[in-house]
Amino acid sequence: MIKIILLLSIASLFPVLFAQTCHTKIPHYTPTSQFKILADEAFVLDKKTGLIWQRCALGQYWVNGRCKGGAKEYTFTEAGKVAKSANDAGFNDWRVPTITELASIVDLACYNPAINIAIFPDTNSTWYWSSSPYVDNPSNAWVINFKYGNDSHDERKNGYPVRLVRAGQ
Repeated sequence: MIKIILLLSIASLFPVLFAQTCHTKIPHYTPTSQFKILADEAFVLDKKTGLIWQRCALGQYWVNGRCKGGAKEYTFTEAGKVAKSANDAGFNDWRVPTITELASIVDLACYNPAINIAIFPDTNSTWYWSSSPYVDNPSNAWVINFKYGNDSHDERKNGYPVRLVRAGQ
């Protein structure tokens, strides 16, 4: 009986260990009011930048207010090809965001993940590709880590999730 209680106690801690944490004394970088949820709810307009974002990473799908399924990982080249063939919501101009665009949805007031989870639920706390090449090393490109919100560069052959964007109306 003691073992069962101990196991249940430990299991109940896991959601806390992996939950997003936000600093209460730091204003949010991407408040919910900055975004307009579009009619089909799977996309949002960032009123500050004018960009339309997919709320789910590629490989996930929108259902009942959540991103279901697992975010698929792509190499840099694969990400660009998948973006060119994307035709979501009747639009075929989806693309991998630049490093500046991707950084615009980072919320540094939060971590694990460093993003507004009301707008971008179920975001993996991992690196995501941008379309920006790393000039000092042509085999690298810029990425953002949505665990803490920092940017870096990595080899294009590595696999990371992708969130697509397009210009707003």
